[in-house]
Amino acid sequence: MQPIKKIITIKKAKSSQDLIKENVPKYLNQILHVNLQTHGYGTFKKRWISSAEDLTFSFVVTKDATHRMMLIRLSMILYKTLSFFKEDCLIKPPNDIHTKKGKLAGILIEEITLNHDTYWVCGIGINRSLKSDSPFKSDALKREFTKKEILD
Repeated sequence: MQPIKKIITIKKAKSSQDLIKENVPKYLNQILHVNLQTHGYGTFKKRWISSAEDLTFSFVVTKDATHRMMLIRLSMILYKTLSFFKEDCLIKPPNDIHTKKGKLAGILIEEITLNHDTYWVCGIGINRSLKSDSPFKSDALKREFTKKEILD
């Protein structure tokens, strides 16, 4: 996976994932962070409920691994990152980070082919607020950690 070159933040969008997909390869190796995502989604297009407190972002990289390998890479990176902020994290295959209290983060990876080039568009949602209207139990990072600290 290539290194991320830049973080771009926008105030509001339907979905960071859709924005990236509409602009491949413009955002290649850049993170697109959306402060308020109104129509986020996860695997199988399941709605990802988020608020302005949550951290939602996507990025696109050139495909250099299988979907499974990319998911393992991202799961390990996200696990190591979130473990720094919350001790009881664990990877819940295939694409979530949980604690004993519930879901802390999710990963979405979609393949895009454009002009004979293939890319992975990767979306990450991290709870910084508890989800009372979600059918799943959730957990959240303490808000003492800023979005920038987590992204960095």
